[in-house]
Amino acid sequence: MEAQVREMPIDVFWIKVFTLGTGSLLLGLWLVLHLRRQTVPAPRRNAKIRLRLGGTTYQSMFLGERERAWAVAMPSRSDLLRPIHQGECVQVMAGHENGIAVMDTVVRANAGVLLLERPNKLKVEDRREDLRISEVGHLSVRLDGDRSSLEDISPKGARLRVRDSLAIGQRVRLEVSGFTESIYGWVLSCVQRGERYVVRIRFEVETDLFPLLKG
Repeated sequence: MEAQVREMPIDVFWIKVFTLGTGSLLLGLWLVLHLRRQTVPAPRRNAKIRLRLGGTTYQSMFLGERERAWAVAMPSRSDLLRPIHQGECVQVMAGHENGIAVMDTVVRANAGVLLLERPNKLKVEDRREDLRISEVGHLSVRLDGDRSSLEDISPKGARLRVRDSLAIGQRVRLEVSGFTESIYGWVLSCVQRGERYVVRIRFEVETDLFPLLKG
């Protein structure tokens, strides 16, 4: 009886050790999986991106990861309307195979380049499921001054056939007959089709298609 009484505390001790060890292991595994779910894949190095601050959209470039943050190029001085401050909310927009990836984050530091907190989630926009006009073959269209063929157009973007390849993220100017002003946007994708390229463009500002619908 005395031997059994002496052994019981040892058994309880090891049960507690096993329980705590298992619990710690499961907690660590949960944290790793949770952090992985919260990590957004970074754009490729030197990819062109867009930054939206205070209602203004700027063109920028993803430089890489530094100090556990995203480093992006400062917008050019000619485009920058005001200083960018630490702690300011910013929206990052980058090309995605299914449209455009939109991520919300915060400026960690402004030191020649912008250091942004790693976004913890993204959403993919512009699958162009809204109103789309495809009977546009009769329209005269120019992209950055070069004659192009318009395949379809919607309030948020357009698809064209062009002669030369364009870089994803490149800012472009679209001129369409019937519109009095040029439409500015940036390239979402560019795929070769035969001797030409099919380009999808996201407009910087949603466009009123009334000039095309009134006829």
